[in-house]
Order: sequence, then structure tokens, then C-alpha cells
Amino acid sequence: MREEHDAAYIDYTDRAFLPQAIEHFVRNTPDALAVEQEGYRLTYADLGRRAKQLAQRLAELGVGPEALVGVCFERSVEMIVALLGVWY
Repeated sequence: MREEHDAAYIDYTDRAFLPQAIEHFVRNTPDALAVEQEGYRLTYADLGRRAKQLAQRLAELGVGPEALVGVCFERSVEMIVALLGVWY
């Protein structure tokens, strides 16, 4: 078992959802590498910021809780941003 102060540790017994887990890493390890593809890298801070920007734009367009949002990307960093933005 890891120490409570370990920034990389999340107790998944509380059934944390992915956005909550990402937020944990944004707060505790913002400069750590979150995703990388073919040399394109995002830190957790960058990932969180970009996903929240998308979430805000979706909200401005009237997308709210329980709304269906289609996401169509090839596997990419942008796909991760889009999925997280929709979940927010």
C-alpha cells in the first residue's frame, strides 16, 4: 500500500470516475506527462485545461448532463482531450 501523501496514488475503492482521476493528477502532478503520441505531448495541466475549454464550449452550445455527444477521432491525443471534455 502506498503512502497517503504519494501524489500518484488514488484510492479507487471509492469508484472514482476517470475525470475525477484526471483532476487528481492535474492538482497533484500538473507537470507530469499525461499523454504522448508521435512526439506530441500533453502534461496533466495541459490536458485538463484543453478538456475544460472543450467542455465550456459544449455548454455554451447547450450540451448538458445526460446529453448524447458523438466523438469521432482516430486514436490520438485529440481523441483523449475530446473524450475528457465530453465527460466534464
